[in-house]
Amino acid sequence: MSQRLGEILQAHGSIDAAQLQAALTYQRTTGRPLGEALVHLRLCSEAQVLAALAAQAGLPPIDLDQEALDRGLAGLLSRDAAERFQAVPLRRDERMRALAVAVAAPASPERLEQLREATGAKALQAFLASDQAISRAIARLYSPRQAGQAQPTILVYGWPEDAAKTLMDGFAARDVPGRIAGAVEARAAGPGDIILAPVAAMEALLGKERCPALLIAAAKRAEDFPRAEKLDACSFLLAPLDMDCVVRAIQRCHQLLGIPSRQAA
Repeated sequence: MSQRLGEILQAHGSIDAAQLQAALTYQRTTGRPLGEALVHLRLCSEAQVLAALAAQAGLPPIDLDQEALDRGLAGLLSRDAAERFQAVPLRRDERMRALAVAVAAPASPERLEQLREATGAKALQAFLASDQAISRAIARLYSPRQAGQAQPTILVYGWPEDAAKTLMDGFAARDVPGRIAGAVEARAAGPGDIILAPVAAMEALLGKERCPALLIAAAKRAEDFPRAEKLDACSFLLAPLDMDCVVRAIQRCHQLLGIPSRQAA
């Protein structure tokens, strides 16, 4: 059986017995959690309570307010699910299919397993954050993109030199940010990135894996559509490409990323 929060705080020297009793009395009167009561009474700091809760849960604490959040990971967990689990995705290891997440207490093994299943990750690396920090992070991660926010750069991968140049010229004419990407960059792309590539090039790059980025896949034959589906492509285009069709595919990707239509290409 794990130690009680008050006992851990006493063992850490954060509070004494009299202060713990005062907080427990306040907790019974108000119905607030003990940690919140201690902070409200200014008997402990949020950091001290978080450290004690992390020790209780056996998880490392994290200052979530100092973390740069990846909006691309919001697709792994809906806002409703994030609020239900009180969890925020932080980083993803594509090779190991592991996901780092920040969670609020209590972080039971059963709850973490449910969270793992909800995200589709093979494994979770969990960090404990305060309730308030989780709420602020959810607001940051899932808030609508603001007008004027930069569009994601389209990664052009796997095209012959002349075709890649034609695409880049088309992007430039339409003020669409894009660049030619190599295999390393395309392989490292995540859910917040957009890749425009031939089906065959992505198959050679990923093998039997699905593409974690938003993929606009192209092929010369309509019969290749099932191959694009296996890569988890969000759009399928037939070559030679029509730039109006490319732009519409990019707009669909922007919608999936939560970019307002007026910001789409």
